[in-house]
Amino acid sequence: MNTLEVRKLMTLCKGIWQRTFDVPSDPTSLELMVAAWHDILSDTPYDAAWAAVKRLSSQQYPAPVGLIRDEANAIAGKPVLDAEQAPGEVLRLVKKFGWPNEGAAIAEAEQIDPALVYAINALGGWLEVCKEPDPMTSSTRAQIREAFKRGKERHERNQSLDELRAAGLDTIGRHMDEISGPAA
Repeated sequence: MNTLEVRKLMTLCKGIWQRTFDVPSDPTSLELMVAAWHDILSDTPYDAAWAAVKRLSSQQYPAPVGLIRDEANAIAGKPVLDAEQAPGEVLRLVKKFGWPNEGAAIAEAEQIDPALVYAINALGGWLEVCKEPDPMTSSTRAQIREAFKRGKERHERNQSLDELRAAGLDTIGRHMDEISGPAA
């Protein structure tokens, strides 16, 4: 998304949340706001961001730009979670589910991003993560980030292999039809 699209998106937000969405009147502050939004939304498809704002328009108060980004990425089918956010998400799951609810925690982690499950397993599994006295030490955060990155790579590689397998099976099926002739 470019800065012109960011300005259009901010105009849409002002139109939806007229009384509560503040756009600075002085040019310097406005440019800072546009730059900040652009920094956050630069890798987000414009059409998806527009759709996200429309989807969030039923809220009484303006949606924060981070929520717009997450919603837009979900609409665009892009992963919402990145390696820097993974440790915080693991901590949120630990606080929400605790050690006795491993199944629910892993199911939610899978729903958020399969790489998150890989990261949890790389740390020894759900119970080991819950046993950690301070799961947000810098070394634990670093381990989660690195495992999450490896999980992302693995998940993408597996998706590519699945697509190749599907294409291969389709090709084999066509060749079998050519060899055996049309079905009677």
